[in-house]
Amino acid sequence: MVQPNGLQVQTGEHLTGIRVVAAYASGSIRGVIRMENGTLPASGHLAVALSKPGDANWNNNGGGTAADARGHFLFEGLATGTYELTVSAYVPEWRQRPRTTKQIVTVTDGAATDVMLIIDLTPPKSP
Repeated sequence: MVQPNGLQVQTGEHLTGIRVVAAYASGSIRGVIRMENGTLPASGHLAVALSKPGDANWNNNGGGTAADARGHFLFEGLATGTYELTVSAYVPEWRQRPRTTKQIVTVTDGAATDVMLIIDLTPPKSP
């Protein structure tokens, strides 16, 4: 059973039947976000979230990063496995939920996985 909040062990307490599983995490995801049908206004920003599909208890100690001005981002120190990337475009003046796109990515230890995500930035229609 995964213990996402750890185990509380008191001073002098002895434990048995505990198995610790550790993985060397040397994989990375290097990505570029390509914007279509518009540009990101100066007030907007792109956020990239990383999750493990089907594992509600998993996170990467922060869960995400911001893309730079060119739409580039990097996640390092990842274990081999399958991850889901979610890109969200936040534009305050659009007064809408963020635009999002998702992609499944497979990471291998010791290697950088390159990805390109495309997000539609068609401005909302004026009322």
